[in-house]
Amino acid sequence: MDATLTRTHHHTHSPGAPTLSRLSSRVWTTRWTASPGASLLVGRGAELTVVDHGMSTEATERLLTEVATAAPALRLRRMVWLRWDHGSGERTPEHAERLHADQIRPAASFAPGSPRVLSHRLNIPSLPGVSAHAPSADQLLLWDRTDRILLAGDLLAPVAPELWGLTPSQAEQALRWISDCAPHQVVGSHGTLLSGADIERAITSRLTYLRVLRQQAIRAHRSGATERLALHQALTEGVLAQWAVAPERHLINLHAALAEHTGRALDMDAVATDVRRVLAERGTRLL
Repeated sequence: MDATLTRTHHHTHSPGAPTLSRLSSRVWTTRWTASPGASLLVGRGAELTVVDHGMSTEATERLLTEVATAAPALRLRRMVWLRWDHGSGERTPEHAERLHADQIRPAASFAPGSPRVLSHRLNIPSLPGVSAHAPSADQLLLWDRTDRILLAGDLLAPVAPELWGLTPSQAEQALRWISDCAPHQVVGSHGTLLSGADIERAITSRLTYLRVLRQQAIRAHRSGATERLALHQALTEGVLAQWAVAPERHLINLHAALAEHTGRALDMDAVATDVRRVLAERGTRLL
């Protein structure tokens, strides 16, 4: 069974075919960059758990078709969403279990000096040593203690996190918790795969980013600047130059940082409107 699933790594019959990297005897992950991707965990009785990092309907269909062709003995047991369902639910069979972050009570804030442990977790049946942890009501992390593999999704998106479903404080707590777990491998969205010293470097860089992001949010609040103006100022002054990502990701994160700083809920409609405006100004369509 392992050999047939690994065979997907070599398929070239379709430019859209998934490429899977084998991380352990039971864990694989996609290396897509255009799509947030997914990870696959094979449990007892050839039961398959698909962990969605944020796939579209089309990406999900390609992945499930490819896996069914390469490893027909596998049976889809459950679908786990690290964040929101962007269309994969439409391709998930009715018999499969479904797990979202809001099914787990989010972790409480960590007290100073206390162990950083996301205590609110759910053990995954048929996958001994694997548990889901919720740093917020909209974000899951999956931790395989046996193989020491951590699935982090957009928290470890390339270069900088994306804070649609997390406050900066929740993101910081989750990053420090990952560091305390001392994983051997960490999987983020869009093909991010880290191991060894690269894990701590990535975490340190993102913690620094969150600190700079908070500083920009405080500055914007004091001056009365909007998130878009704050973004323009930050980009013009080069304070975010170390994290070369699309400006709309910084914009999303500034919205999250300002919302947390002022003690209000993140206005998703306002974020989406601002992102569309920035994309239109760049002459880019919203993906």
